[in-house]
Amino acid sequence: MLKDLSFPEDWTAAVQQLLALPLPSYQRFIILNFEQCYRQLLEEIIVRMDFIAFERYEESLRSWSPEKTCKCYVDFLKNEMHTASNRKQYWSVIQHLKNLLKYQNGKQVVSEIVQYWRTQHNNRPAMMYIPLLSAKTKQPCNLCKYRVTGLLLELLDSVKDQRSPRKNLERRISII
Repeated sequence: MLKDLSFPEDWTAAVQQLLALPLPSYQRFIILNFEQCYRQLLEEIIVRMDFIAFERYEESLRSWSPEKTCKCYVDFLKNEMHTASNRKQYWSVIQHLKNLLKYQNGKQVVSEIVQYWRTQHNNRPAMMYIPLLSAKTKQPCNLCKYRVTGLLLELLDSVKDQRSPRKNLERRISII
């Protein structure tokens, strides 16, 4: 690799010159992640509000600073739910709550987000229901709806009980 062929001080200067250029954001993110400049990477992702890039580099950022990454994840999810306008978008945002359970206080954070969504978006009844995934297409089907609160409780219980979330889902969530 090019880094192996250069001296460390030359490489640092070359990276700084490269980052000073007007590069597309995805290239900047690749360079920052490779160089382990996680603080700058997180700042640039936040400035651009790039949730896709955050998902891509979330593992690296989590190993660097779990608290900052979790806070950023919560902010992104709140923003995504605020802009979501249909059941499919609600469902896709809710699926990210599983990732928050990986953090140290993930269970508490998820329950706080759920409470926030209930209070801030109480005029959106469709938000409280999510579609069941079709087995063939892996897309939401419109025939069955499950309560979001039931799904979230199921996620929390599956972490506590170490059971399969799918078995618990069939057992505890009521069909509307």
